[in-house]
Amino acid sequence: MDKTEARLTLAVDVMGSDQGPKEIIEGVAQAVEFSPRGTEFVLYGRQEVVEPILEDQPMLTNARVSISHAPEVVGMEEKPIAGIKGKKNSSMSLALLALKNGEADALLSCGNTGCLMAGGAIRLRTLEGVERPALCTIWPGRERYFTLLDAGANPHAKPFHILQSAVLGSNYARLALGLVRPKVGLLTIGTEEGKGNDVIHETHEMLKDIDGSIINYAGLIEGFQIFENVVDVVVCD
Repeated sequence: MDKTEARLTLAVDVMGSDQGPKEIIEGVAQAVEFSPRGTEFVLYGRQEVVEPILEDQPMLTNARVSISHAPEVVGMEEKPIAGIKGKKNSSMSLALLALKNGEADALLSCGNTGCLMAGGAIRLRTLEGVERPALCTIWPGRERYFTLLDAGANPHAKPFHILQSAVLGSNYARLALGLVRPKVGLLTIGTEEGKGNDVIHETHEMLKDIDGSIINYAGLIEGFQIFENVVDVVVCD
């Protein structure tokens, strides 16, 4: 990996994990080893918990890693809005605030997904015209990586939500995968017109009508096609 100088600050929600902060911090230690020299890691969590773990990781006792004390923790069982608004001093909330204020360039959290999605929408806001955030995943294809979304943030998505996911996925593929005009495919049970449920039908028509400079829509795709790199962005309900 290229380790040339780069200025990047990563906010890490250390307390948000099923396995506890130790696993997260061990992951940070590996990231420090392979990341560019200019990358800094700010660990958000309870100082009295984080410091003893850092002592067992000599690689992290340098200026590139610091602790930002967060006395509260968002539990996995908490409801999205209550978890964020009710715990403003949690590791997740303070890391989101750092991202909003420009103190961090990116945020890593393995915590409560619902709270993270709600916190992102509340603290950071969505792109203009996008109503809900989506979970975007990167998958390995036969020749190159592709993105798939929404991967679980909106269990009852409507057609315009899937359309918005196509916009988000296209922008992400341009920035993260370096694709100039990423192809977008709508996942369904068959590529013939009329296949799928009413949500898929309506979404398909909306995607066909949208300006090609915004979304390069390639049409319907089936599950077996997604790993063949037929498209670069897969959207699904």
